[in-house]
Order: sequence, then structure tokens, then C-alpha cells
Amino acid sequence: MAEGLDDLATFVRVVDASSIAGAARQLGVPKSTVSRRISRLEERLGVRLLARTTRSMRPTAEGEALHRRAAGPLEDLENAAAVIADAGDVPRGLLRVTAPVDFGRLCAPIVADFMAEYPEVSVHVDLSARQVDLVAEGIDLAIRGGTLADSSLIARKLATVELQLFASPGYLEAHGTPRRLKDLAGHQCILFRPDGDTQRWTFEGGKKEESVEVRGRLATGEFAFVRSACLTGLGIAIMPAHLANDACDAGRLVRVLPKRFSARGAISLVYPSARHLPAKARAFRDHIIEAFDRPPW
Repeated sequence: MAEGLDDLATFVRVVDASSIAGAARQLGVPKSTVSRRISRLEERLGVRLLARTTRSMRPTAEGEALHRRAAGPLEDLENAAAVIADAGDVPRGLLRVTAPVDFGRLCAPIVADFMAEYPEVSVHVDLSARQVDLVAEGIDLAIRGGTLADSSLIARKLATVELQLFASPGYLEAHGTPRRLKDLAGHQCILFRPDGDTQRWTFEGGKKEESVEVRGRLATGEFAFVRSACLTGLGIAIMPAHLANDACDAGRLVRVLPKRFSARGAISLVYPSARHLPAKARAFRDHIIEAFDRPPW
């Protein structure tokens, strides 16, 4: 009986994820295990449930009918089990979180507040520029910026980010303050992930979208370094406003052309299927969502 339910639940997960690999990641099992369960279910029912090629996979007519009938009851069973488990489920143990290097300074206060609220949870924060595989590396949640790649993970948008222009007072005193976007072409700019020593920056906030080609002797792939270089007066930088707000309030940075901003991006929280999140991960998810509902976000 239990084996049959496992096979049926795996089939529903495969259809929902549109792939065996995606279902395997969500379930935390090898792809071979998923394939074996599907084959076993097909053999038991005596019908083919999935039509598979080297490039695609889709449910057959029989598979669609089974998914339609099974998905709802299985979800009800999982929810019922989760309610019972949650009754005595206290957040505890090691929580592993990954985030871009740029968010480290900003996330520290959020993590500190979380640890004060949940004293039985320890937190390991991995700051990395690479796209971490959450399931393969045992990571509970990830904070990610920019456009998210399609995946079987759950994504929750935390905030919208605007990229704006900043410079140090010393740099502007030495080189002048740009009055129009085209003035940027005559300045040293700190480039973020450029291809060569030039980059095209595109801005909104005026009557129309405008672009300008800028140059710079300094380039980097981390906004944290962009911020540091800007503070030392190495040029005009474009970066997320939340990274520079405190320095602007302290007079260490100045907003350049403050009415203009570059394309908006997003900060998102990413995690495996919400159905199987442990209590410690659910608690952190709710905590960080609440934190991003407050200023400056």
C-alpha cells in the first residue's frame, strides 16, 4: 500500500514538474528511483502513463486522467500530515542559507534577529556569486537577485530593486558633476560585468528611455566591490540603491542624476517545495518576508 502511494505521488510530482529530473530534485532522490517508480506504476495499472522522447515528456491520455483524479487527494493527504507534524514541530537544528556576496552586509541584521527569536536554530550563511544547487548541496533557502532561471524551485519576490548612479563627493569635486546622461561618457565609470573596457548603460525616469556608452579602467563582478570602489573615489558607479543609501545619508556618497534609474530588478527568496520545508526553514522564510516588508525595502 505504502509503495503504491509513493509511486502515485511520484507520478503526480513528475507531471507537475514536467520532467523526471525536476521531480527527482524536489523529492531528493536519484532520477533512476523516479523512473523505477513510474515504470512500476505503469506495470501495475497496465497502461502507459508518460510519453517520453529524448527531448520532451508529456502525460498520455490515461496519464492526464490519473493526474486529474490523484493530484487533489494526494495534496490533501500531505497537508493533513503536515498539520499533524507541525503541532509539535519546533524550529531547531542547522539552517543553511546562500546569498550573493552583495547581500551579506544587509542580511546580517535579519539573521541576527532570527537567531534571537529562535535560539534552537544555528545558521550557516554561504555568500557566493555562483548559482548554488539547493537540493544537491543541502541548502534550505537562497536569496537571489536578478532574473531567475526556470526551475522546479519555489520563488517568492521580496523586493524590487532600482539601479542608480552614485559617486563620492571627492570624485565630483575633482571631475565635476554630470548634468545630463551624455555627460557620463566623459567620466571614469566603475563597470559591473562588462565585456571589455566600455559598457552601455540604459536609463529610465525621463521622457524616454536613453542609453549612453561609458568607459572605465576598473571593472568587477560584485556590487559589494563596486560600492567600495565608489567610496574611494575611483569613479561614478551604477548599483542597487539599497547598497548606497546609508553612505548617502552619511555624506560619503552622492546620488548622480537622481531622477534617472536603470532597469529594475528583483530580490527573491528561493527554496524547494513548500510541502517539505522543515520548521526551521519555514520560520526563516516567514521571518525574512516580514523583514522585507519594512523600510528601506
